[in-house]
Amino acid sequence: ILTLKIIKVTFDVVLVFLSLFVLLFMFVSVFNINKDIVFGTVNISKENKEIVLNNTTPTTINGMTLKLQPKYVQANYELNLPSQRSKVIMYRIFFYLSLNLSLLFMIFVLFQIRNIINSVIKSKKKAETQFKYRVFSQKNLKRMRYIAYGFILMPIIEFLSVWIDDLFLQHYVIFKGFNVFSTMTYSDISWDYILIGLMFFALIEVIRQGIAIQDEND
Repeated sequence: ILTLKIIKVTFDVVLVFLSLFVLLFMFVSVFNINKDIVFGTVNISKENKEIVLNNTTPTTINGMTLKLQPKYVQANYELNLPSQRSKVIMYRIFFYLSLNLSLLFMIFVLFQIRNIINSVIKSKKKAETQFKYRVFSQKNLKRMRYIAYGFILMPIIEFLSVWIDDLFLQHYVIFKGFNVFSTMTYSDISWDYILIGLMFFALIEVIRQGIAIQDEND
């Protein structure tokens, strides 16, 4: 039980640190002095053709010059939209939440695991309670389901983030003769998380059925 308490305290410290970090980052990023500015990074392509860079690329090899012809270039942008302050604030909140999406998901998973460990510690003090009821209680199975739901929802949220970001860029970030799109593409979405979530659900159902069978045998 001492080991479990040490693990729980470690989880508590990590959760507090990560939560404070995210809150501080969001506060500094979103609620700064000038709320009319939107800034970010975009990929720019030229009608699906290669973009020719006229500048030569420095090289350490004597007598050699290189010319890059990428299919897209990455650029930082800054917009001043004083007439649409509400949209600017909403987009900036969305943008920074998207940046911290993986970290927020980690906090959520750690919080659920921390609660599972805490429930085991509390029930472990009752000597008459069997181990299977301490670990695989209905509350803990529900927490495991929350984790499974989180894995399935993550790719969906990422998909919406890319879609909203592309929609905003197409409407506000315009370069004549160029295509502008988000630095994160639909292929970058963690689609494998859905498989992990489904495997979690299958494991939870196996555990639930195993407990029910064991109860009947007892």
